[in-house]
Amino acid sequence: MDESAAPPTPPAGEVPKGAPGRPPGRPKNAKAKWFRHLSASSLGIEIGLTIALGWFGGRWLELNVTHWSPWTRYLGFLVGCGAGVLAIRRTIREYREYLAELEAEKAQVGRPGEGKGADAAEGL
Repeated sequence: MDESAAPPTPPAGEVPKGAPGRPPGRPKNAKAKWFRHLSASSLGIEIGLTIALGWFGGRWLELNVTHWSPWTRYLGFLVGCGAGVLAIRRTIREYREYLAELEAEKAQVGRPGEGKGADAAEGL
């Protein structure tokens, strides 16, 4: 067998395994399904880190800049909590968009005239 032979090319429209780039048919700004779940699972870590960074950032400011004994630390804690709330809001917004996409797909599958009635769409 000739060692210099090129590997077989995949059929048109398929991406070879391990090739860079997004799969065909996925829109440019769409996220993979696993990434949506990863984003939600990292929310707890993100909240914890923002609160801790706020607390210790406030402590550093307290010791090196302001010398307002507990108040700068509390202010840093509140800033960290605010950043955590923003992370929660972002995740909720992403999941609402995802659910809206799913509802739109269900509505297209169950449209009359395509062989699927309203009863078939309810069973999805």
